[in-house]
Amino acid sequence: MDILLNEKVLASLLGLIGGIIGTVFAPWAHWGIEKRKGRLAARKEQVKNWRTMVQKVWQKEWSYPGEIEFLFIQELEFLSLKPMLSKHTQEIFESLGVEGTTILDNEVFEAVLADISDLEKKWKLV
Repeated sequence: MDILLNEKVLASLLGLIGGIIGTVFAPWAHWGIEKRKGRLAARKEQVKNWRTMVQKVWQKEWSYPGEIEFLFIQELEFLSLKPMLSKHTQEIFESLGVEGTTILDNEVFEAVLADISDLEKKWKLV
């Protein structure tokens, strides 16, 4: 009889401990999943906004390559993208205003779009 009672008490205690752990762990795991989903959705939206910004700047008129940087800086979305630009793209922007440099307009846009694509891959959105 003692053995049966001990087994029942042990089973009850294990069930209670399992229930407590499940009660604590399940919401925490769910929160982690929702957090990742939210981050993924925010990053997808950010990439979409960056691409729209590049398209908007492309459609504007400019008279010299140095003006392209000014047009990008006017866009709010560029502020969030600028720190993430590659060193190559940053060098392109730095050389835009320098006299004697020959940078084609499409080089700037190709570099920015390439950086956006690289971020998309890094963030595993594609």
